[in-house]
Amino acid sequence: MAPTECALHTVSLVRNGTDQKKGAQMASYVMEYSEVGDRAQLERALARELYRTWESTEKKVLTPERIKFIERTYAAGSVDRVRNYMAMFKNGEME
Repeated sequence: MAPTECALHTVSLVRNGTDQKKGAQMASYVMEYSEVGDRAQLERALARELYRTWESTEKKVLTPERIKFIERTYAAGSVDRVRNYMAMFKNGEME
């Protein structure tokens, strides 16, 4: 089955074996959560772009217009996550 996005987590159904009952096969599934959702990956990419822009131009990159765009595009709280990712790039914790 295909993964389903749930908030910032990717949910995938994993086959947990089969049960035999009167000749019919029935499968049960278990949900597994992962942090590798598309939104988180896109936010990291945006943070990398903004950090490198700031690094080369030394100008403010999180303008009020850009903050509105980020909130509208990536949901509430995304600006804080992008700022955290930018700080991680600056400190060398991420590349």
